[in-house]
Amino acid sequence: MKKIFAALALMFVFNFSNAQTADEQKAPWIDGDQNAFTIDIPSTVDNVEGALKQRLASEGGLKVSTKKGFITCLAANWSKISSSTMDYYFKVKKSSGGHVIVYIFASKGYNNFITSAANPDEAGHAKDFLYSMINETKRYELNLALVDMSKKIKSANDDMDDLVKQQRKLEDKIKDLNKSLDENHNNQNKKSKEIDNLKNQLADLQSKLDGLR
Repeated sequence: MKKIFAALALMFVFNFSNAQTADEQKAPWIDGDQNAFTIDIPSTVDNVEGALKQRLASEGGLKVSTKKGFITCLAANWSKISSSTMDYYFKVKKSSGGHVIVYIFASKGYNNFITSAANPDEAGHAKDFLYSMINETKRYELNLALVDMSKKIKSANDDMDDLVKQQRKLEDKIKDLNKSLDENHNNQNKKSKEIDNLKNQLADLQSKLDGLR
């Protein structure tokens, strides 16, 4: 039974790894279908696009822009992929499986898009870049989560500060109320003595009045 579970676990890891491998296919480009390198990433379009733009900006020397729904780096000297100047087009879209597919179209000019058969080195580098986007997206999402958590902590700290201020105000009110209670108690004692004194005077007057009869 343990061997069966181990085999199933290995199959799961193997299938998951395959799902995370960069692929190559014909895909819709700006003007007709062209050869592209793709990878499936379990994330959202916004997060993958954010991670991709951040990664391209960090490469240095790449001018990132957009054109007809594509993220582009035109006339780019991107040594990570090729020693030649090329045009790069990136597309990020939601897949039917709920994940996100990232496409790279790399052209040497005049719609001369690279393929694994004709350009094995550049194709391999493009696939490596796509594979690196898996961790890049995870890193981007973790940074988003960290920023969000920091905001929540700041908000909670602000709420705590407000509660402490409210407590101090309530404690001040309690002090004022206790002071008023003490004053009221003292006034009651004084008034009680005054009443007793008046009652004694009344009794004395009544006694003198009764003595006149």
